[in-house]
Amino acid sequence: MDKPIVFFDGECALCDSFVSFVLKADKDRNFYFAPLQGHTAKKYLTDKTLGDVDSVILFDGNQTLIKSEAVLAIMAKLGFPWSIFLVFKAIPKAIRDVLYELVAKNRIKLFGKKDMCKLPSTKERQQILD
Repeated sequence: MDKPIVFFDGECALCDSFVSFVLKADKDRNFYFAPLQGHTAKKYLTDKTLGDVDSVILFDGNQTLIKSEAVLAIMAKLGFPWSIFLVFKAIPKAIRDVLYELVAKNRIKLFGKKDMCKLPSTKERQQILD
């Protein structure tokens, strides 16, 4: 892949909102996007990764980032002003990941499931993988 892939839970409203945000903020079209339930996830992610993480994963061919590391790497790649979120790197990863997991485990309860998929624009469709 020539760009990192953002994998996300295709059934989660919060994940869908995050993907919509990144698509809008990603002026340079730095990412591809693929649901964890799709063929691309099965092709690029190990069964262990798919079993351990059910929210956002960033895969760039060389490494697979999960939890808070994935989100912070995505924000960094979006550039300013979103790269300001890198200040959270000052918080130890273990603490960031506990907070991430708290939201991730309760995201369906807090934000619900998607009833219907948002149709991507023609430009966005070029970044969406199955």
